[in-house]
Amino acid sequence: MPDVTNIHTLSLLGTGFFLGLKHALDTDHVIAVSTIVSEQKKWGRSSVIGGLWGVGHRAEEHTSELQSP
Repeated sequence: MPDVTNIHTLSLLGTGFFLGLKHALDTDHVIAVSTIVSEQKKWGRSSVIGGLWGVGHRAEEHTSELQSP
């Protein structure tokens, strides 16, 4: 666990959080998830599908990061 009492660590974590939030709210992501989720009638099922989409998306990003030189 990082030492969050250090201002540099705190600012780095905050920057990473807000850049991740910006990425998650990009138009293509919002459209992709809303299109998939809107096909479901039940709130719980659409939440699970949206969550699984997010996990799959993150796994793909992580795999790409590992493959870059």
